[in-house]
Amino acid sequence: MLFKGFPTSITGKSIRRIEGGDDGTAAVFYPDKMRLCKTRSMCASIDFPRLVSLKKCVFLDYDDAITSINLPELEVIEKCAFIMGNCPHLSSISMPKLKTVNAYSTISMLPALTSLNLPELTEVSGNNVICDLPLLNSLTLPKLKKVANTMYSLSHMATLQTLHLPE
Repeated sequence: MLFKGFPTSITGKSIRRIEGGDDGTAAVFYPDKMRLCKTRSMCASIDFPRLVSLKKCVFLDYDDAITSINLPELEVIEKCAFIMGNCPHLSSISMPKLKTVNAYSTISMLPALTSLNLPELTEVSGNNVICDLPLLNSLTLPKLKKVANTMYSLSHMATLQTLHLPE
């Protein structure tokens, strides 16, 4: 676990990569594996302005306080679980350079999220990648080319009104 205690915001100004030792799905079942925030932390915002890749980790799962995540340089999420999951107040996600996702429950179970724009995302694989977003009304994936080896990759978005996909 990277952070314990009660920070209200986490900023990793120079961190470019976060990588755990095992497959990230192990961290769901074994909480001593790589995690960013302690479950039920007091983090309101997360900002990693130089982070390029997340591999083999649980980034954020079951956090009651988080409202925003800013990962402006993130390009790859690989073999991770719960990158942003089970966070009832998370309403702002910024990952404008994200290109590839191969993970489990990447952006899921976020009841406050109403809009998601991933302008550079080209490839998605894994299970529950973008799903269980009950208030999501706009999803923008203009460069998505490949959805592979997946179960519920883009699903369970009951209020979705606008979907932007490549032509």
